[in-house]
Amino acid sequence: MSCFLVPVSSFLNLATQIKDLDISRKKADLEGHTTRADGLRKSLMDIILDQLAYNIDTIPLFLKTFSEPKWKLEIVVHYLWKYMTKVISFLTLIHGL
Repeated sequence: MSCFLVPVSSFLNLATQIKDLDISRKKADLEGHTTRADGLRKSLMDIILDQLAYNIDTIPLFLKTFSEPKWKLEIVVHYLWKYMTKVISFLTLIHGL
């Protein structure tokens, strides 16, 4: 089994480019410039959140790789929005609040 080590700067550059593509795609969807032929693709943020949710212990280590506070904040906000709202909804359902 081989292991590929990628420099952090290369990863951040790639992640930034993918994120920009995701933003462009979302904007095009909102403006109605996409069709079903464009297909579906999971956004980078969803992939990151799924991996962090799978192993919650890696969150601090993962966030250390980002030097830009905007990225860290965006990841944390999306994580809380995606997973904490489910917990709150579940608790509300159980307790009948």
